Formats: sequence, C-alpha cells, structure tokens
Amino acid sequence: MILLVLSVLLASGTMGLYTISVTTSAMKTQQPVIRSARSWPDPSGSQVALRIENIGGRDSLITSIEVGYMEEPLDSIYIAEGLNITGAFNHTVSGAEYAFTPATGSIVIPVSGGLLIYVDNPAAVDLQDLGTVVQVTVYTSTLPYVTMDDVESP
Repeated sequence: MILLVLSVLLASGTMGLYTISVTTSAMKTQQPVIRSARSWPDPSGSQVALRIENIGGRDSLITSIEVGYMEEPLDSIYIAEGLNITGAFNHTVSGAEYAFTPATGSIVIPVSGGLLIYVDNPAAVDLQDLGTVVQVTVYTSTLPYVTMDDVESP
C-alpha cells in the first residue's frame, strides 16, 4: 500500500513540475508587435518607418525586413531607440531628436523595449504607388510578422 501511495505522489509531482516547466517556457518567448508603420515616397526617394515593441519574455532578434516582398539590404535600414512617434517619421519625432544608426547585423529588441526602424529607398515603393497598400514583413529568428500600410503622400 505504501508503495502504491508513494508512486502516485511521485507521478503527480512529476506532472506538476512538467506543467510548470511548459507554462514558464511558453511565457519566455519573443513577441514583437508592430505598433505602427508608415510608408511615403517623395522626389528624392521613398521611406518606410516602423515602430516595434517586444512585449514577450525574451529578447527579439530581427534578422531581415521585406518591403513589398523585396528584402531590404542592411545598408538601407536605420534604427533608433524610442517609442514616441507622431507625424511623418522624421529624424525629429515628437520634438525629440533621434540619432538613427545604420543596422550592421541582426537587430535586437530587448524585453519590454522598442525601436524605430527606418528603411531608406525601398525598391517596392515609389511615387506611382500613392494610395496603394504595401506589405512590410519583419523576420525574426523564429517567425515573420506582417503589417500592411497605405502609401501616403509626404
């Protein structure tokens, strides 16, 4: 009888630990959220800007960005930390001057952090695209995240 009770207790303890393990590991995943996206062309080229936050429990790693199904090279992607975006994604946002730096590899968004991402001259957006919808896909180390945005006038 003691062996039966002991085996039941061990089994229930193992199941409890397994449940806790699965629950806590599921809570520690990256979860980037594209809060806003804007795209606009002008005579000097076109621009796309994104505001991304990581609301997950693990740092998010952005490996590439596509605009209109075309992957953007790293030398056209710029990043700045900060989350107060209003208006047209200029270097001065909400009265604050952001120093956009070129991306040199994968982009890390820390837990509870956010970034402004600025894509300069994406090939898929030009003056003829005003009013059309462009798809922007942000690829992380695990999943792609997609947003759709109307091409606006500057």
